[in-house]
Amino acid sequence: MAATAGPVYAEYNQATAQLVVADYEGATISVIDVSEDEYGNDSQTFGTTYTIPVGKNPAAVTVLADGSRAYTANQTDETVTIVTLSSHTVEKTLPTTGHPRTVVSTQNSQFGKIYVASPDSPYLTIVRTDLDIVDTTVLVEGNIVDVRATTQSGFSGNANVSSRRPGYGQPCYLPPSVEPAPTGGATYLETCRTLP
Repeated sequence: MAATAGPVYAEYNQATAQLVVADYEGATISVIDVSEDEYGNDSQTFGTTYTIPVGKNPAAVTVLADGSRAYTANQTDETVTIVTLSSHTVEKTLPTTGHPRTVVSTQNSQFGKIYVASPDSPYLTIVRTDLDIVDTTVLVEGNIVDVRATTQSGFSGNANVSSRRPGYGQPCYLPPSVEPAPTGGATYLETCRTLP
């Protein structure tokens, strides 16, 4: 196969039998078909490659477990690019804090989360994959050198099932001025404090 422009990181997605490569110098990702036929040999489409432009200097890439989207950490642009892999198109680009070098994904609720880390920033950016928005940034002590995540689903891994439900695990002691709107007649704060 022809060389790509400065490949620095690759992630294999088992669901789609694709290898997704971050091409640092080319400001692209390469999506390579590595599927096999029924006999375990290279399929007829093996080696088919799609090159998709993303932000400047993508240092890492992660793919959702279902193979639907890829997320790149664009180091120079201070952004994350979201790519729809079925159509090989850019969905959107989100800002991050710092110059991201690491991006990982987890699937431990009804939606997944993307964690983006920059070695020159003490903030971890978290993206929700159901809406593809920056959910929050978390301040840690010191700068984040790297992030690793184990494969989890809503049924395995962490035994805490309550906090995996969307909307749970949020701070219960917010001041009234920033408390979310009431739902179903009860305020968020009262409901939150009764959760496990």
